Formats: sequence, structure tokens, C-alpha cells
Amino acid sequence: MQFSTILTAMLMGVASAVDVQVVYVGWNPANNKTGKSYWPEKITAKAGSMVQFQFWTGNHTVTQSGFDAPCEAMADGIQSGYMPVDASAADAEIPTYTIMVNDTKPLWFYCAQATHCEEGMSLVINENTTSGKTLASYKTSSAALLDDGTTTGGDAGNGTDTGSGSGTDSGTGTGTGSGTDSGTDSGTGTGTGTTTGDADNVVSGGSNSTTGTDRPQGAGSTLAIPSSMLMLAVGAAFALL
Repeated sequence: MQFSTILTAMLMGVASAVDVQVVYVGWNPANNKTGKSYWPEKITAKAGSMVQFQFWTGNHTVTQSGFDAPCEAMADGIQSGYMPVDASAADAEIPTYTIMVNDTKPLWFYCAQATHCEEGMSLVINENTTSGKTLASYKTSSAALLDDGTTTGGDAGNGTDTGSGSGTDSGTGTGTGSGTDSGTDSGTGTGTGTTTGDADNVVSGGSNSTTGTDRPQGAGSTLAIPSSMLMLAVGAAFALL
């Protein structure tokens, strides 16, 4: 489409001023389709280069995970926070989140909104196919989480009740009587429960930076877009969903 061509050329012209690759979140400028996806899903980035995520539709995130823990946020990893597009559309801006790639090790990202990750919204930077750790495998593992979403819990308790009584009665015109009764009642119980599944988990966040030899650094901002172009992209989100 002409709109896609013009807009892509304009944004790539801005990015070409520095070594920046653009990832479109929620919108594919090649065919003007919207959905739960990043475009492209795979990129190769040099150490020291930058990747800019542009959020065009919906309310998505860019969240880093490990390959072996799909759809699970990595401790101290990149987390863009939720990027609602409607909040920025009124100002003819779109949210962006830019990271710096420190080395050429594979980096795995997903959308933490609801079940978007399990439905395939993920991407990889510097995929190493020879290791067997591919984006296709990551997506397969992610999809399996939909079937594994269960609620577990345990409750255990025990209690004891003990009592004893004794008495003697004797008399020859007089009598004495005594009796004791003692009892204890105790009970303990423990229960734990964890829930995983499809529930929405919405948090806020606008910027994030990390340090380390294998951790990219990131920061959030907005990108000014001509209102006519922005409205076309937003309109496509509703027309093509």
C-alpha cells in the first residue's frame, strides 16, 4: 500500500541516521495488517547497535525471557512495561522503546499482555539455529503453556485430643474424692497455592535500563507521527482485526 510504503520510508529514514533497526509492534507495514505479532520476528543486530520497538496498535509489551522459560520475565531483563497506543494517538505520537545490543548472544522477547505470548507473540534477536534453540521451538513451548495452565493448592492439617481422668473414693463414715481431667486440643494446617493461566496482568512502566555483559539496555519514549498517518494505522487495527 502507498501508505505503508511512505510511512516505512519515512521511519527508516529517521532510523538510518544511526545504526538502528525498527521492530513494529502490533502492525505489519508490509501488508498493513494488525495483530498479536512483532514485525519482523527475527533480526540480526551487531554489538553496539540499537533496536527500536514502535508500538502501533493495542497495548503490548516487550519483555525479555530466557529460551528455556518462555513467557516468563527474566530477572533484571528488559521490560518495556505496557504501551497503550490510544493514550498517545490523541497527541499524534506512538510509544517507542529502544534497546542497545551489547553482544551477539541470542535475546528472546515476548508480549506479557494476557496470553499474547502463548498465542505466538514473540521474537528473537541474533537467533543461533545451530544450537537448536529456534524461534519456532520457542513458540511451540509457549503454546504448550495454554494447556498447562492449572491451579494447584494443598491443605494439610492434623490435630490431637487427649484427656485422662482418675479418682478414688473410699470411706468409713468419711470419704474423700478427687478427680483430674486434662485435655489439649491442637491443630495445624498449611496450604499453598499458585495460579498460572490466562488472566490479564496489567502493570505500568515507561523505561528500563540494565547493565551487564549480556544484557541489553533500554529506554522508552514517544515518536511524533503525522496525524493522518497515525489515524490510518489505528484505523487499520479496527478494520483488519
